Amino acid sequence: MSSKKILEILYHIYDGLPQNVRVVFSPVVPVFLFLKRVLFFASQFRLSVYLLQGKEKWGGNSLSTLFLGDERGVLFFSDLLYSEKPLRKSMGEVFIWRIKSRLNLDLPRTDLIFIKIDGLFSRFLPRKGFIIIPEWVLFMMDLSRPLQEVWNLSKNKNKSLRENVREMKRHNYSYEMTRDPAKFEYFYYQMHLPYVTKRFEELTLLTGFRDMERVFKKGQLLLVKKGNDCVSGVIIRMDRDTVFAVYLGITEGRIEYLKSGALVALYYFTILFAKGRGYKWVDFGPCRSFLKDGIFNYKKHWGMEIRIYTRLRDVFGMKIFNFHQGVENFLEKNPFIFIDQEKLKGLILVDQNHPLILEEVQSLVKTYSIPGLDCLVILSDQGFTQQAEEFANSCSTQRLHLISTRTDVFFEAFPHVLHLGKPNS
Repeated sequence: MSSKKILEILYHIYDGLPQNVRVVFSPVVPVFLFLKRVLFFASQFRLSVYLLQGKEKWGGNSLSTLFLGDERGVLFFSDLLYSEKPLRKSMGEVFIWRIKSRLNLDLPRTDLIFIKIDGLFSRFLPRKGFIIIPEWVLFMMDLSRPLQEVWNLSKNKNKSLRENVREMKRHNYSYEMTRDPAKFEYFYYQMHLPYVTKRFEELTLLTGFRDMERVFKKGQLLLVKKGNDCVSGVIIRMDRDTVFAVYLGITEGRIEYLKSGALVALYYFTILFAKGRGYKWVDFGPCRSFLKDGIFNYKKHWGMEIRIYTRLRDVFGMKIFNFHQGVENFLEKNPFIFIDQEKLKGLILVDQNHPLILEEVQSLVKTYSIPGLDCLVILSDQGFTQQAEEFANSCSTQRLHLISTRTDVFFEAFPHVLHLGKPNS
């Protein structure tokens, strides 16, 4: 039985005790929370090892992957890399202090290797040729600027958000703020659980009722309503100059509510609430570090910026051993964010049969730039035209690093190849 389930049972027992008995046992509750954190930290010392084999998504080439980490990590990469569920073989476990020796000795050589590990223990990975991909990046919205500027709703700009907000307003949604425990219970069981289980399926990371209730008691519940019916909700809490949007929910996880703007309304009213009360930031939580991820792009078009997520510090170390077409397909179709010298940078691989021209580079920058990225790296084995190089050198809002080399050479020389020559050359 998991530590989370044990804690949930203990809370139920605690709630059933008479008030005078609860007073006696109340000091024990923080001890269980501490033990839970200790158990989680201890679990980071030993990693499960899996061998994945199957057909990659984009060209049907055979692809073998070695993954070291937890069950959620292996499920994520199984879905990201393969067209259907790959063959999965358990290879035992390895302690983090033995990873380096195991890599050199008895772990099988595959096309790709991913290691999921706490960022604290990942410092040796770049020295072994791994590129560090944060599992999550944090999305924040700066409310110190006018909302029209944040949302970039001027003519011919951010058309998708403008249309989403217009559709949302057509449904005449309203919202209420509440601290009613009964409404929280409805939110948890009828909105949050159905939404996250339908949205994330096998990758769902459930938060226990008591854990979420503690957050609710320190904050409020924002409910989006159509008439008297609740369609979506979010638990928010406030700390200094920031509003945190912590847990979302859609009533019964119903897709028709999503299509009619219930999620748009949730973001919209959360922002209005925070702005109207003078908060400077809204923390909209983490997202995967892949630039084509649907949630990533949904948050991006609200005008948010990204940061390193310090509350969940796990990273993926990635190393490529066999640069065949299947690996190239993965890299080209999945531009991602990586960490280099404690900064977030974006990596885009372009497979063209000609040097990239100015317009192509500008299109990539427009598509993938986001505030919070220190640098956008574009890799092309065919190089770039002089105009494209001049444009890169002239960029002032975000550094642009154009690299002309073969993909295998880039990753074999990583990270040293990033620091050779001028930043934009």
